[in-house]
Amino acid sequence: MTLRQQLVRRYLVRVLGVDVSVHAGWLIGFLFATVALAAIGLPAGAVGGPAVLSWGPSALAAALFIASILVHELVHALVAKRIGLSPPPVSIFVATGGAATLGRDTAHPGQELAVAASAPLVSLALAALFAGAGFAAEGASGERARLLANLCYLVAAMNGILGTLNLVPAFPLDGGRVLRAILWRLNGDFLVATRTAANAGRAVGWTAVGAGALIVLRSDAVTGLTVMAVGWFLSRFATTAYRWAAIQRHVSGVSVGQVMERDVPTVRPSLTLDVFIEQYLLSGSGSAFAVATGDELIGTIDVDRARRVPRDLWPNRRIADVMIPLSDVETAREEDPLWPAIERFERGGLHLMPVVDGPRLLGVLTRRGLLEAIRRRARIAGVGPVV
Repeated sequence: MTLRQQLVRRYLVRVLGVDVSVHAGWLIGFLFATVALAAIGLPAGAVGGPAVLSWGPSALAAALFIASILVHELVHALVAKRIGLSPPPVSIFVATGGAATLGRDTAHPGQELAVAASAPLVSLALAALFAGAGFAAEGASGERARLLANLCYLVAAMNGILGTLNLVPAFPLDGGRVLRAILWRLNGDFLVATRTAANAGRAVGWTAVGAGALIVLRSDAVTGLTVMAVGWFLSRFATTAYRWAAIQRHVSGVSVGQVMERDVPTVRPSLTLDVFIEQYLLSGSGSAFAVATGDELIGTIDVDRARRVPRDLWPNRRIADVMIPLSDVETAREEDPLWPAIERFERGGLHLMPVVDGPRLLGVLTRRGLLEAIRRRARIAGVGPVV
């Protein structure tokens, strides 16, 4: 397994009944935060002592901040479950969380408001809790008490920043979702509310880009470039969020069977890789295929898995040796709603999703087919392109 594959590898665990998808790459964020805090002397630098002693407290502060982000995202998921929703797995990757979905996952504005506002309020409550603990520790004597106070104040500040920034009315931040909930309640149109909140997110994002550029011109290049990067990503995420909401609107009421491709080529598991690559991949027939015996699905194979095999082994390796087995294949049924299938398709980074009836292969969903179906429905609705 390559370093890149190891960093993006995910481990699924359950915390308080919520699935948490932990990427191995979160260690990068932890190490970066530890080094950054130690470099500026937080939290141990304020009490003096050898520099090496700052690494332990800095690592603890970084770990507590990552834990604070996890708590923030868990609150979103737990509140969603409490009101009867099915939240997606919380994602922890490079010290950031991401429980919020980009589409419509709530049935009415009240649910949206409850899910969106809960986590920032908990982060602010954690800030107050740690600040109180720091104040209490400050009343004691000794270097350890001072170090504990500094640590509590630092984690309090981190949670305060996390909660405050997430309340900025810039979609898809939590504050933007609060704004969307209010607009949704006022005008009754989810998509219009999403578009307005997304426009606010883009405005805040580009304002941050401009502010970052001014900071760069005032000689603080690191801070300025960081602010510019955050603003640019916020603007991009706002645009993506609106597009996903529009896509969900267009495919509402559509089933998998209405857009799946029925007449699709399949490959035999006994086919060698050299023949498969020459006859299927190099000919432009596609980038991924269902592997079947007759009409019975047994797996899938795509160009990425084929390329992992050294060229000199192609004549001796068969599709069955390198395919994704059926037990690991994401499948759909003909009567399934299309939107959840699209979410699973994107979340898994799939090339295709077989549509089955038991073991029998009925057709496949492909990225090209899904894009065409979305564009066709957007044209029918008389709106501009959303993908």
